[in-house]
Amino acid sequence: SLNVALGFDALNHNTTGNSNIGIGEFNLFDNTTGSYNVSLGSNSMLNNTTGNKNTVVGAIAGRNISTGSFNTLLGDSADVINGTLTNASAIGSKARVGINNAVSIGDSTRNTTVGIGTAYPTKAGLVVNQTVGGYVHAMFGSNTTGVAIESNYPGIGFNCYYNGGRKFIANGY
Repeated sequence: SLNVALGFDALNHNTTGNSNIGIGEFNLFDNTTGSYNVSLGSNSMLNNTTGNKNTVVGAIAGRNISTGSFNTLLGDSADVINGTLTNASAIGSKARVGINNAVSIGDSTRNTTVGIGTAYPTKAGLVVNQTVGGYVHAMFGSNTTGVAIESNYPGIGFNCYYNGGRKFIANGY
Protein backbone atom coordinates (compact mmCIF):
# COMPACT_ATOMS: atom_id res chain seq x y z
CA SER A 1 0.00 0.00 0.00
CA LEU A 2 0.99 3.61 -0.46
CA ASN A 3 3.59 2.77 -3.14
CA VAL A 4 4.32 4.91 -6.19
CA ALA A 5 5.75 3.16 -9.26
CA LEU A 6 6.37 5.03 -12.50
CA GLY A 7 8.29 3.32 -15.28
CA PHE A 8 8.48 -0.09 -16.93
CA ASP A 9 8.60 -2.87 -14.29
CA ALA A 10 9.13 -0.48 -11.37
CA LEU A 11 8.31 -2.28 -8.08
CA ASN A 12 7.54 -5.39 -10.14
CA HIS A 13 7.97 -8.01 -7.38
CA ASN A 14 6.64 -5.98 -4.46
CA THR A 15 4.44 -8.06 -2.14
CA THR A 16 4.06 -6.36 1.25
CA GLY A 17 6.52 -3.45 1.08
CA ASN A 18 4.81 -0.13 1.59
CA SER A 19 5.42 3.57 1.16
CA ASN A 20 8.05 3.04 -1.57
CA ILE A 21 8.64 5.43 -4.45
CA GLY A 22 10.25 4.01 -7.60
CA ILE A 23 10.48 6.34 -10.57
CA GLY A 24 12.27 5.01 -13.66
CA GLU A 25 12.38 1.70 -15.47
CA PHE A 26 13.17 -1.32 -13.28
CA ASN A 27 13.37 0.81 -10.10
CA LEU A 28 13.01 -1.39 -7.01
CA PHE A 29 12.37 -4.29 -9.40
CA ASP A 30 13.13 -7.10 -6.89
CA ASN A 31 11.73 -5.32 -3.83
CA THR A 32 9.39 -7.67 -1.97
CA THR A 33 9.01 -6.47 1.63
CA GLY A 34 11.27 -3.38 1.81
CA SER A 35 9.47 -0.21 2.85
CA TYR A 36 10.00 3.55 2.78
CA ASN A 37 12.54 3.44 -0.05
CA VAL A 38 12.92 6.27 -2.57
CA SER A 39 14.59 5.46 -5.88
CA LEU A 40 14.80 7.93 -8.77
CA GLY A 41 16.59 7.14 -12.01
CA SER A 42 16.54 4.39 -14.59
CA ASN A 43 17.65 0.94 -13.31
CA SER A 44 18.18 2.13 -9.74
CA MET A 45 17.93 -0.10 -6.68
CA LEU A 46 16.68 -2.96 -8.81
CA ASN A 47 18.17 -5.71 -6.57
CA ASN A 48 16.75 -4.48 -3.26
CA THR A 49 14.54 -7.14 -1.68
CA THR A 50 14.02 -6.27 1.99
CA GLY A 51 16.05 -3.10 2.65
CA ASN A 52 14.21 -0.18 4.23
CA LYS A 53 14.47 3.60 4.20
CA ASN A 54 17.09 3.89 1.45
CA THR A 55 17.31 7.02 -0.70
CA VAL A 56 18.84 6.62 -4.16
CA VAL A 57 19.02 9.28 -6.88
CA GLY A 58 20.79 8.63 -10.18
CA ALA A 59 20.70 6.28 -13.12
CA ILE A 60 22.00 2.80 -12.28
CA ALA A 61 22.54 3.90 -8.66
CA GLY A 62 22.14 1.57 -5.69
CA ARG A 63 22.10 -1.63 -7.72
CA ASN A 64 24.06 -3.54 -5.07
CA ILE A 65 21.63 -2.80 -2.23
CA SER A 66 19.79 -6.01 -1.36
CA THR A 67 18.91 -6.01 2.35
CA GLY A 68 20.73 -2.89 3.59
CA SER A 69 18.83 -0.01 5.14
CA PHE A 70 19.18 3.73 5.83
CA ASN A 71 21.60 4.25 2.90
CA THR A 72 21.86 7.43 0.80
CA LEU A 73 23.33 7.26 -2.70
CA LEU A 74 23.45 10.34 -4.93
CA GLY A 75 24.86 10.35 -8.46
CA ASP A 76 25.04 8.26 -11.59
CA SER A 77 26.09 4.71 -10.60
CA ALA A 78 26.69 5.69 -6.95
CA ASP A 79 26.54 2.47 -4.94
CA VAL A 80 27.40 0.41 -1.89
CA ILE A 81 30.07 -2.27 -2.23
CA ASN A 82 28.21 -4.68 0.05
CA GLY A 83 24.41 -4.96 -0.34
CA THR A 84 23.82 -5.35 3.40
CA LEU A 85 25.34 -2.03 4.52
CA THR A 86 23.50 0.21 6.96
CA ASN A 87 23.64 3.99 7.21
CA ALA A 88 26.19 4.36 4.41
CA SER A 89 26.31 7.25 1.94
CA ALA A 90 28.03 7.73 -1.42
CA ILE A 91 27.92 11.08 -3.18
CA GLY A 92 29.04 11.71 -6.77
CA SER A 93 29.16 9.91 -10.07
CA LYS A 94 30.41 6.33 -9.54
CA ALA A 95 31.08 7.00 -5.85
CA ARG A 96 31.26 3.83 -3.72
CA VAL A 97 31.02 3.22 0.02
CA GLY A 98 32.15 -0.03 1.63
CA ILE A 99 31.44 0.15 5.39
CA ASN A 100 28.51 0.91 7.69
CA ASN A 101 28.06 4.42 9.12
CA ALA A 102 30.36 6.06 6.56
CA VAL A 103 30.23 8.74 3.88
CA SER A 104 32.22 8.49 0.66
CA ILE A 105 32.49 11.43 -1.71
CA GLY A 106 33.54 10.96 -5.32
CA ASP A 107 35.08 8.20 -7.38
CA SER A 108 38.61 7.41 -6.16
CA THR A 109 39.79 6.48 -9.65
CA ARG A 110 39.13 10.03 -10.81
CA ASN A 111 41.13 11.79 -8.07
CA THR A 112 38.05 13.59 -6.78
CA THR A 113 38.68 16.67 -4.64
CA VAL A 114 36.32 18.10 -2.03
CA GLY A 115 35.82 21.80 -1.39
CA ILE A 116 34.37 23.52 1.65
CA GLY A 117 33.75 27.19 1.09
CA THR A 118 35.19 27.08 -2.42
CA ALA A 119 33.85 26.16 -5.83
CA TYR A 120 37.36 25.32 -7.08
CA PRO A 121 39.00 22.67 -4.86
CA THR A 122 41.98 22.15 -7.15
CA LYS A 123 44.90 22.10 -4.71
CA ALA A 124 44.39 18.86 -2.72
CA GLY A 125 41.93 16.11 -1.79
CA LEU A 126 40.23 18.47 0.68
CA VAL A 127 40.28 22.24 0.38
CA VAL A 128 38.83 24.31 3.22
CA ASN A 129 38.41 27.99 2.44
CA GLN A 130 36.33 29.12 5.41
CA THR A 131 37.35 30.93 8.55
CA VAL A 132 35.81 29.32 11.61
CA GLY A 133 37.09 32.08 13.88
CA GLY A 134 40.20 34.22 14.01
CA TYR A 135 42.75 32.41 11.85
CA VAL A 136 41.23 28.94 12.31
CA HIS A 137 40.31 27.38 8.97
CA ALA A 138 39.61 23.77 9.93
CA MET A 139 38.74 22.06 13.19
CA PHE A 140 38.67 18.35 13.88
CA GLY A 141 37.04 17.55 17.20
CA SER A 142 35.01 19.83 19.46
CA ASN A 143 35.42 23.29 20.96
CA THR A 144 37.56 21.90 23.79
CA THR A 145 39.52 18.97 22.34
CA GLY A 146 40.91 18.19 18.93
CA VAL A 147 43.18 19.62 16.28
CA ALA A 148 42.90 22.94 14.45
CA ILE A 149 44.63 24.14 11.30
CA GLU A 150 45.33 27.85 11.22
CA SER A 151 46.55 30.20 8.53
CA ASN A 152 48.56 32.07 11.14
CA TYR A 153 50.70 31.11 14.17
CA PRO A 154 50.59 28.23 15.08
CA GLY A 155 50.10 26.35 11.81
CA ILE A 156 48.73 23.26 13.56
CA GLY A 157 47.56 23.25 17.16
CA PHE A 158 46.09 20.80 19.64
CA ASN A 159 43.01 22.12 21.48
CA CYS A 160 43.66 25.24 19.43
CA TYR A 161 40.49 27.15 18.66
CA TYR A 162 39.41 30.72 18.27
CA ASN A 163 38.33 31.08 21.91
CA GLY A 164 40.41 28.22 23.33
CA GLY A 165 43.90 27.77 24.69
CA ARG A 166 46.77 26.81 22.44
CA LYS A 167 48.94 23.72 22.71
CA PHE A 168 51.30 23.76 19.78
CA ILE A 169 52.03 20.77 17.59
CA ALA A 170 53.79 22.66 14.83
CA ASN A 171 54.64 26.33 14.66
CA GLY A 172 54.82 28.24 11.43
CA TYR A 173 52.85 29.13 8.39
